[in-house]
Amino acid sequence: GNALNDIRDIEIDRINRASRPLPSGSLTIATAWVISLSLFVLGLGLAFWMTWWCLAIAAINSVLLIIYAFWSKSIGILKNLSVGLLVGSVFLFAAVEISRITPTLAILAACAALATFAREVVKDIEDARGDSQHVAATLPLSIGSGPANLVAYGALAAAVLLATVPFLIGDKSVWFLALVILGGLIFAVSAYFKSPSTRQRLIMAGSIGELIAFAIGH
Repeated sequence: GNALNDIRDIEIDRINRASRPLPSGSLTIATAWVISLSLFVLGLGLAFWMTWWCLAIAAINSVLLIIYAFWSKSIGILKNLSVGLLVGSVFLFAAVEISRITPTLAILAACAALATFAREVVKDIEDARGDSQHVAATLPLSIGSGPANLVAYGALAAAVLLATVPFLIGDKSVWFLALVILGGLIFAVSAYFKSPSTRQRLIMAGSIGELIAFAIGH
């Protein structure tokens, strides 16, 4: 999916990220196509040998990745939501069977989706200059960078609040809650930086902190 997206965004990346493999010329478009198609086939093929639940998620995600690559610049906030769903679905996929999805696992998936959505919005703010030259309809270009930033941090706040639920229902320890709060503090600190690049990296760091909370806070 990332390879396909890079193929579609090569002209925008010449402005925003000229050092990446395709715009820099270190990788040809033909090679990128081979990589992308091969991995789509391999991913779906492997999922076929697992369960219907895994295959369904892999198939839906493949469609989302194709939609993202070809139309992400014209679908506004749906672009960011789709990436959030892709990341959140990783945890649902890992359950292998739908019957094994617990409330805490579902909450983890939702938190991952919200945090990823927020980071994608901030990345769009970072890419606004290049996107504006290619008539893109990203959220920052549609409503402005300031309001888009508020949407991103609203999603992060929702993710942190939702992450406290497993502790409140007695499924996680106080250490879990402490790590969740720590991740939330990293999100809060990121808001004070003017650079979208710095903000989105700190959001990633906070997301890793929240993931560690779920991993070791049981």
